[in-house]
Amino acid sequence: MEYYPYTFRADLREAGWGGSALRSVCGKKCSARTRIAESGELSEASVVDQGPRKGDVLAKLVREDPEGILGTAVCDRAHNRFPLAVRLLEARAAAPLEVFAPERPGDDGPPARTAAWYVIRAESGAQIRRGLLPGTEPGAFRDALAAGAEGSLLYGFAARPGDVVFLPPGTVHSLGPGVLVYEVAQNSGITHRLRDPGRSAAPAKLARALEDVDFRSMGMSRCEPVRVNPLPRRRDLLVKCERFALELFQLRKRLEEDLQGQRFVALTCVAGRAVLEHAGAGGPEVPLPAGRTALLPARLGMYTLAPDPECTVIRATIE
Repeated sequence: MEYYPYTFRADLREAGWGGSALRSVCGKKCSARTRIAESGELSEASVVDQGPRKGDVLAKLVREDPEGILGTAVCDRAHNRFPLAVRLLEARAAAPLEVFAPERPGDDGPPARTAAWYVIRAESGAQIRRGLLPGTEPGAFRDALAAGAEGSLLYGFAARPGDVVFLPPGTVHSLGPGVLVYEVAQNSGITHRLRDPGRSAAPAKLARALEDVDFRSMGMSRCEPVRVNPLPRRRDLLVKCERFALELFQLRKRLEEDLQGQRFVALTCVAGRAVLEHAGAGGPEVPLPAGRTALLPARLGMYTLAPDPECTVIRATIE
């Protein structure tokens, strides 16, 4: 197996609520008239776009060498599948209202999906909706969805760059106009769409989705990052849960890490530019401009993240 920082073809998806920031801020290649709402950066279906394994799907690499890609601390827990998905999302208009289905005892379906957002950019007045107002009843929420008045029952807060929002199963959530986020989530689970802009879900689908809404999950604004190191190698712990760990690095000096075969790392540059230096296959350097994600396999070993001249990078893994 050739170990090196794998980068992937972006999976761009259009939607009426998308915009132009994924092109202008994150460097995605698309027509100026295209309204891109989502850029799939990393999942088991992602296709490698450079180096000796160019053209291969990530799932194939994991099947060939689960310990080498995922790491000895991860592959058994992940059942030899790549466990995370990374996306960049932009809402130029109100995005769909969604909820992740929870796990049920005795259910043979996919594991519940948990996610987190990091706000890359937010325009003045932009909002995020997360959770329900206290006292919201299922019947009232169903009627509000049908009437297009669900906003009166949702907890919304002003989005700011650097905000971190945790999204457990059962929590309704939506991006408001003018928000660009990084998202990490489990690469599994069921996502219900409660309402698309301008229309509610079909009655049968809505009834099923409402069964999976946690009406005890009330609104919460932001997670508070924990500062681990200051500048010039600032490191903040954003989220740490059973499903994933998320950290933010703001670098003005080089950072070195040895993965030691224990666990993979997914690095996404959200501002500035970085260069990944390594001793693996495919050349000694991999550029990491804003909007680019690289997967570092566990057996890559030592690597260096070099800012050029500054960068802000999100690091996702499983602890």
